[in-house]
Amino acid sequence: MRWLHKLPQRLRSLLQRGRVEKELSDELRFHLEKLVEEKVAKGIPPEEARYAALRELGGVEQIKEECRDMRRVNLIDNFRRDLRFALRMLVKSPGFTVVAVLTLALGVGANTAIFTIVNAVVLRLLPYQDPGRLVWLSETDLRETSGDMPVSPPTFLDWRSQARSFEAISAYSEEAFVVTGRGGPENVASAAVTGNFFELLGVRPEVGRSFVPEEDHVNSHPVVILSDELWRSRFGSDRAVTGRSITLDGKSYEVVGVAPPRFNYPPGTQIWTPLMPRTAEGLTIRGAHILNVLGRLKDGVALSQATADLNTIQRRIALEDSDYRNYGAHLVPLQEHIVGEVRPALLVLLGAVGFVLLIACANVANLYLAQAATRGREMAIRLAVGASGGRVVRQLLTESTMMAFVAGGLGILLALWGVDALVALNPQKLPRADEIGVNGQVLAFALAVSLLTGVLFGLAPALQARKLNLAAGLKGGGFHLVGGPSHNRLRSLLVVLQTTLAFVLLVGAGLMLNSFVRLLHVNLGFRPQQVIAFRLALPNSRYPDPQHQEAFFQQLLDRVKALPGVRSVGMATNMPVSGQSMTSPVIIAGRPTPSGERTLVQQVVVDPGYFRTMGIRLEDGRFFSGYDNQEATPVVIVNQAFVRRFFPGENPLGKRLRTFFGKDVMRDVVGVVGDVKHKGPAAVTPPQVCVPYAQEPGPYMTVAVRADVGPAVMIPAVRSAVLAIDKDEPLDQVATMESLLSESVAQPRFYSWVLGAFAALAMILTAVGIYGVMSYSVTQRVHEMGVRLALGAMQGDVLRLVIGQGLLLAGIGIAAGLGSALALTRFLASLLYGVKPTDPLTLVAVSLFFTVVALLACYIPARRATKVDPMVVLRSE
Repeated sequence: MRWLHKLPQRLRSLLQRGRVEKELSDELRFHLEKLVEEKVAKGIPPEEARYAALRELGGVEQIKEECRDMRRVNLIDNFRRDLRFALRMLVKSPGFTVVAVLTLALGVGANTAIFTIVNAVVLRLLPYQDPGRLVWLSETDLRETSGDMPVSPPTFLDWRSQARSFEAISAYSEEAFVVTGRGGPENVASAAVTGNFFELLGVRPEVGRSFVPEEDHVNSHPVVILSDELWRSRFGSDRAVTGRSITLDGKSYEVVGVAPPRFNYPPGTQIWTPLMPRTAEGLTIRGAHILNVLGRLKDGVALSQATADLNTIQRRIALEDSDYRNYGAHLVPLQEHIVGEVRPALLVLLGAVGFVLLIACANVANLYLAQAATRGREMAIRLAVGASGGRVVRQLLTESTMMAFVAGGLGILLALWGVDALVALNPQKLPRADEIGVNGQVLAFALAVSLLTGVLFGLAPALQARKLNLAAGLKGGGFHLVGGPSHNRLRSLLVVLQTTLAFVLLVGAGLMLNSFVRLLHVNLGFRPQQVIAFRLALPNSRYPDPQHQEAFFQQLLDRVKALPGVRSVGMATNMPVSGQSMTSPVIIAGRPTPSGERTLVQQVVVDPGYFRTMGIRLEDGRFFSGYDNQEATPVVIVNQAFVRRFFPGENPLGKRLRTFFGKDVMRDVVGVVGDVKHKGPAAVTPPQVCVPYAQEPGPYMTVAVRADVGPAVMIPAVRSAVLAIDKDEPLDQVATMESLLSESVAQPRFYSWVLGAFAALAMILTAVGIYGVMSYSVTQRVHEMGVRLALGAMQGDVLRLVIGQGLLLAGIGIAAGLGSALALTRFLASLLYGVKPTDPLTLVAVSLFFTVVALLACYIPARRATKVDPMVVLRSE
């Protein structure tokens, strides 16, 4: 602990440096004068006595340095001097400084921008109490490859009452309400949740309270919790809002609380209501997979243990219901469920910008090596007057680190703009997008990246400076000293590294672009041009039965058909490429279904005009007609995937089947239509059945209108038609089918654009790096080129010599990049459609493109080499 006793002295030496230095000088002068007096007293003349005292004392300045070293503050003083000198050097070469700073700022800015998104979406914990114990619970059909599905209400109740691994289990169902009363009608996203939903997440309402157990029962008093956004827009942030009412779907609900700001789970939710009153009819239906379930594990319980617990309950259920014997439970951490789909792509982008930063570092290192060649005499003088090799290295690293921090500051500014641009580029909102922003973690990352960058590109010239030949350096041969063979090998190695990294990025971007182009050319099974769609949700308070619902939609279809420019109109429960679908088990007449064996198919309710409006092709049989109503024979139309699955080599027309959606009746197959992509171009088309709306009317439908006029004219006209029937019925999810199609490929388009932009930046930096190395090489070999030309070499020979040298470096980099790409692009496999990570066409195309770019980068220095005048070169020697 001796350092504690010396700490005050060291702090004083640091903070009162001038005073301490004066005291040191005064003390040394006192000792010197005493020595002089002693020697004069012995009879030595004063002048000789002073010289003798100085010799005995050992040198004033050396003693001062020893005293400073003992105070351990010399390093700080040296660092200050290094900083001042580094600043002077950067200002002395403004062109070099600007180019290097901008190059590094692009790399640091790109890395910081992507890290900001990755940190907010993937790395940062969920903003809930003890989020590590929150899990997502789902059911899974052990025979299907489609994966997980929501949980049925009876199963949820069994889990909640019997599971021993959880502190709590909660469920919710995403819905929508029409808010009326204050302002115009407005569709708002809603979630019906169990009473313990907010407690499970550890979220307390900002105003009022959460739900109480009495409100989570069938026929309980209707209550609601508002989002902070809806509270501010509808109630003007009035904290006395509790106890007041709000009209949802024509029914009055009492406001009991307001959620805290920025809480919107499930994403986009603006209203929360108790679940049980909303799902009373489905509480006993084991096959109704409608609930999303969350759980909080008990402290110390592992995920595998909880999974085994739920699967034990599943086996108990199967003993009571043999149809349930193939259903299991699946648990994942809630954070993984929320961000799992985007994590691989974001990590790929983070790796890509890391490559860009390394390429930028290699470029600036080459610039530094070139500049160091002009500072050979300076470095030689430093070493000659006593500076150690470590001292020279420290000085050069200080310069590079200072430049890196300047670039880091500019990079953070670029990142602020880049984050907004990246989020805006992606129409499909990233999960947790509202949490994306620059914070302390991001700034620490930018600081660390800047420091690492400064060390990376400054280390090469610093280590080269230690190999300087002092004799030659003092004679002024600095240009050759730092530019020897090892120096050239290092510059060449950096170019090969750049080429390798850029090649991998370019291959990745090429694969993503190839995949995206294939997505755009997928046969969708319908024609999206000139079609707009909008969703309507009729409230039960005004449309309590199927007759009222059917009457509303029929009146709407008649009004829309009469609008100018409308060619056809139709409706369905879900539109193509919307990503939404309903599934139902199916039973084929005459085919025995073993106990527990249920095959799920996609089910869509449509009206007769739907197929014509969407341009869906009839492959066999007929479309629905107005005669397919409640009094007619129940009918169904199937798609080609259904025929391939259930009737291979057979005529499906006239076959009978039964689904468990709507009426439990057998239906006759009357038609076969082409496969339609409901979940996006990349999704496999599942077996699908279409049921006529007149036989299965309901309150939720999406209307499609094909018109010769644009959306700017048609959407207001359609909205007026709806309001003319019901002034409190708003349109929801209004969009053109082309925009829905564009949104369905938004993620691959986003990844293709961003990765392509990074690859293009890497390509430009690499081309500049190759040009710089070749240009420097030509400058070094001017005398050689002059001698070659003087001895009879043709300009073409010199051109081939220089270009060959550059293409050799590029060729080595391409070969290394090819091997690296084969190893690394497998991480892109989950992001690709219709193309393999080892696609030979992409690899060949990128190799040829890279070769052409390298050839162009070498051509300009090569042309300059051919212009060397042999007489001028020989005369200068």
